[in-house]
This record gives sequence, C-alpha cells and structure tokens, in this order.
Amino acid sequence: MKKHAPPLAFAGTGREDEGMIVDKVDHGPIAS
Repeated sequence: MKKHAPPLAFAGTGREDEGMIVDKVDHGPIAS
C-alpha cells in the first residue's frame, strides 16, 4: 500500500490502497 497520494485522492473514492491519485481522481476506482 503506497501512501504517496494526497488526501484528495482517496477523499473522492474512499480508497487510498493504490495511492494512484491520477487514476483515482481522473477515472475513479478503476484500480479496485
């Protein structure tokens, strides 16, 4: 679990496991 993503990354999806701010914010929980 990489924790290099800012709060806004997992704030919108609810998961910061991946730490992929780009994928989480832009495409949503696609890495889930």
